[in-house]
Amino acid sequence: MILEKSEDILYDNILCDSCLGRQFALLGSGTTNRKRGNSIKFNLVLEGDRILNEEEDTTLLTNLAQFFDFARETLKRREAEEPAIKEEVCDLCNGLMDSLDELACIVNDNLEDLEFNNFLIGSKLKQEIVNKEERIWTEYGINYSESIKSEINREIGKRVESMLSKEVEFQNPEVVAIVNTDTESVEININPIYIYGRYKKLERGLPQTEWFCHVCRGEGCMRCDGSGYLYNESVEQIISKPAIELTKGEESVFHGAGREDIDVRMLGNGRPFIIEIKEPKRRKLNLNELKNLINKKDDEKVKVDNLKIVDKNKVVELKQAEAPKTYMATISGDFDERDVEKIDTSKPINIKQETPSRISRRPEKVRDRSIHQMSVEELEKDSAVVKIKADAGTYMKEFIEGDYGKTKPSLSSILGKEVNCSELDVIQVHYED
Repeated sequence: MILEKSEDILYDNILCDSCLGRQFALLGSGTTNRKRGNSIKFNLVLEGDRILNEEEDTTLLTNLAQFFDFARETLKRREAEEPAIKEEVCDLCNGLMDSLDELACIVNDNLEDLEFNNFLIGSKLKQEIVNKEERIWTEYGINYSESIKSEINREIGKRVESMLSKEVEFQNPEVVAIVNTDTESVEININPIYIYGRYKKLERGLPQTEWFCHVCRGEGCMRCDGSGYLYNESVEQIISKPAIELTKGEESVFHGAGREDIDVRMLGNGRPFIIEIKEPKRRKLNLNELKNLINKKDDEKVKVDNLKIVDKNKVVELKQAEAPKTYMATISGDFDERDVEKIDTSKPINIKQETPSRISRRPEKVRDRSIHQMSVEELEKDSAVVKIKADAGTYMKEFIEGDYGKTKPSLSSILGKEVNCSELDVIQVHYED
């Protein structure tokens, strides 16, 4: 069947060894399409020689001799008439399969200045080549082939592996090189690097992420003094700037496990975050160096720790994590010892919270949350310090004050008096690194 189909194909088409062998790529293993195609042609010459010997029919050998030296040599040996030799260019790939060494060198030249551990090759081909191959599949009933693009990607990849001593990675490559076989150019796509860590925000009035000016949306105007931002600094900016510089990246995206309000400090074990650096030219990082660049001795606003490289799946995990948090709240009001008994509890309190009054941009929604435990740490006549552990997503200020009845129950309703949250700190995010 293979020889019959190959004979039919070659009767109408001049195919190089690779393009012929590729039509039967799924049959047999441990060889290349080029060797597979050469073997098929070799066997066809043997068959053609048998036919010439028994039937004195030179048709098969004549067809093969137009592009296969062994067939021409066989005709000479049989003293048969040799055909006029056609231009030996493959009707399918137009010689593309013979240019893979050159294309691999171009890829190598584009990758040699980058830091990476693995890569993947992709390619762009002329549509007419793809159409020709699909025509052959249909016309000759080919069922065991692979695409020319697949072979090109694999063969260039093997060559680049040898040149750079790097491995091809199919699932999560650090670098992807797209070869345009028509223009002999290469497009390099550098996948992001993800750096996980925990940050502490030691100063109030500092937002977690960049806040673009609502008036100019980052363009710069009188409202923001031309900066484009409502605040000059953010946790994101303090962390991302040295990370971009060290990796020689283009830009960054900040992913946090939740966020704290601008007037809330993040203390204790710190909040988990991932900084995603896009198009990094350097990937071999000294994370202690990065940590020291962020944790400047003369700047006590943000500190980071526990830095490590993670994959992109960690971002999804971080975003989906519903880690409880423990807060330390300074509360103003009129207190006495009887309030301690009302506050101290190790039993969960189930609460319902409507969308807070201060967040008008969000749609109205009722959220079910749980207060895990509370304890009074300090008590004065006009103030108290209360430690509260609660579900992720709990609006803590609203739980304390009640938010005009939009949180039920609230600490205010539990105490039966009006109280206000004057200061709030997150002291622990209960998330396993």
